[in-house]
Amino acid sequence: MSTSTSLDHLSQCDSIISSILIDLVWGFNVVKPAQCRLDLGHSKDTIIDMVSRLNYNTARLDQGLLELTSIKDYLRRKRILFKSLFKDHLHVYTLLFHPSTPFEVCFNRRLSSLTHKEEYSLIATKNIPSNTPVKNCLATLTKITPKQDQFLTDSNNDWSVLTSLSSGTRIFLGPARFANHDCNNNCQLQRTKDHINLVTIRCIRKGDEILLNYGPHYFGENNEKCFCRSCEAGCKGAFRHANSANSVNSPVDNQLRTRFNSYIRSSTNSSTNHSRSRSLSSGSSSLTPLSSAPSCLDEMLCQNNHCTNEKLPDSAECYTCDIHRRIYKNSWPMRSRPVDTIHTPTNQNQDSEDSAVSEDSTDSDFMSE
Repeated sequence: MSTSTSLDHLSQCDSIISSILIDLVWGFNVVKPAQCRLDLGHSKDTIIDMVSRLNYNTARLDQGLLELTSIKDYLRRKRILFKSLFKDHLHVYTLLFHPSTPFEVCFNRRLSSLTHKEEYSLIATKNIPSNTPVKNCLATLTKITPKQDQFLTDSNNDWSVLTSLSSGTRIFLGPARFANHDCNNNCQLQRTKDHINLVTIRCIRKGDEILLNYGPHYFGENNEKCFCRSCEAGCKGAFRHANSANSVNSPVDNQLRTRFNSYIRSSTNSSTNHSRSRSLSSGSSSLTPLSSAPSCLDEMLCQNNHCTNEKLPDSAECYTCDIHRRIYKNSWPMRSRPVDTIHTPTNQNQDSEDSAVSEDSTDSDFMSE
């Protein structure tokens, strides 16, 4: 398979799979690296129920999704190499739902209040020790040519790009791409032959965001235009002169042009997930403290104390908490089910090894984006 074909095929696979397992399930609206030509909206409840039944055994979940009529029809016209890539990349995403996975893709209120677009992040749902791979946080690697690399740069398409003298330039697509930048990162990339995963460099507590460092000069010289939380807390980067209107605008414009993160940014406002994009003012902007928000804010938010999303009409929960409860039979972020609700896998394998995973109940001061 040529480099050009590999890039094109991985883009197609990621667009379809992320539209199903990220957008459809959680109500998100992430930007796709390629046009998505598969509409499974009518199968939403079927897919969510399938995830709930089979997430203890992701091999069975993979097979169940591949048996959906729309996916079968789509793959029937594809070559064997494409089908193999699709199945492999599908597994990278279905691992997100296994109860042992210690993180979840979440809406990022802070970044969205800055960029006025839908932003996402990886939030730890349990404590992760230092020097430990973040379980099931993967992305698929493929090589690209210098010409393709330049084209992506010129066309302002944001991809996760890795450059190495030994292995050349590669891009990666998958859930690991949702990790945002912070100058005081808690994770670093680890590369294998075909995949990327994240490894902690210090302990990550339940409720913390999983963060990478994109580089010391990624957002300008010495990251002078960076607006991560660490720069905000230390009055560094873009916040060194935060009182200047021009300084406030420039980092946002700069980061919207970076090559890492707009894959997970929506180019249009979406009202799919409890009207997030129309209510960014209720979030905590880095330049506007939450305390200045209207006093009725608490009435708008989900009543799950671990969550700061807007609740659904006529409900105490938000959309994310509602879907989480449907899948795991427990409140967000807990993934362990009451024993009488567990679907015991008929084929015991490594995917079901954590079927009785227990939550750390000692962390009472959980905080979320």
